[in-house]
Amino acid sequence: MQTRVFQLPETLLKLSDLPIGARLLVRSRTDWRAAAISRIIEESAVVVLTVCSPSGHSYRLRRELTTEVIVEGGFAILPADSDDSWRENFSVYDRRW
Repeated sequence: MQTRVFQLPETLLKLSDLPIGARLLVRSRTDWRAAAISRIIEESAVVVLTVCSPSGHSYRLRRELTTEVIVEGGFAILPADSDDSWRENFSVYDRRW
């Protein structure tokens, strides 16, 4: 059985192209965090993201279906207006690992 690789040109990739459960990186106020698409609300054209917090809790963000997503090295990333890269300032979830 062959696995299908999900590939689209980066300029055409939107949140609406990703399935529920898809993982992506989002910028919080202080750092970059892991998130997942938890719900797609077609009526209001909104995607609900569940974002992991270093404290162990999670919170939700709502973004429009048409929000662009950048793919970098296999990671889906929501663009942010920050100067830092997600590689430089990714949130530390557990220092033991």
